[in-house]
Amino acid sequence: MGSAKLWNTRFAQLFCIEATLQFGLYLTRPLIAGYAVSLGASLTLAGFLAGLLAAAALAARPASGIVADRLGKKDLLSVSCGLFAVSALGCALFRSIPLMALFLTLQGFAFAFKSTVVVSLASLVVPEERVGSGVGWLGVAYTIACALGPAFGSLVGDMAGYAGAFATSGALLSAGFVMAVLFKTPPAAEVRASSGGRLRGKPSD
Repeated sequence: MGSAKLWNTRFAQLFCIEATLQFGLYLTRPLIAGYAVSLGASLTLAGFLAGLLAAAALAARPASGIVADRLGKKDLLSVSCGLFAVSALGCALFRSIPLMALFLTLQGFAFAFKSTVVVSLASLVVPEERVGSGVGWLGVAYTIACALGPAFGSLVGDMAGYAGAFATSGALLSAGFVMAVLFKTPPAAEVRASSGGRLRGKPSD
């Protein structure tokens, strides 16, 4: 029914997690190549590092759905958020090309699993007939982060340097990690049985 409530407490928490993570992630996107060059990387290597997150996410994406189905979605969300925070803070603390490559790869893996599990959780915390609207609102968070995150990151980079920008990203991603840990999935009784087709109960506030 169109009158079913979309913005329950759990969905609002999930939206905030997604918005915080995406903003923290895209804050550093325009800085990676310049940061790598400042550490002594060639332009070719810097370009490779700038695209490493996307490449790692693409490689991990096929496995992300399988892992999300087999592991607890809440646990997978928390682990993904933790990897985001560790990777950003690692780039801020360790001025090393090999370590930067490692941390960006971790971000790519975390991005793949996070993206899958957030959409999966959205289907559990909103009424069944509003799932499309819920996923659409999560897309709004992603779009806003894509539009504003790089500009804010460039501003922070100009003011605090590359390490400062990655530290700011790490702080935001750490906040997302805390929210993910505090997030509570619906009770088992609310979730639709995957094989029987029974309807779940309405998400509670």
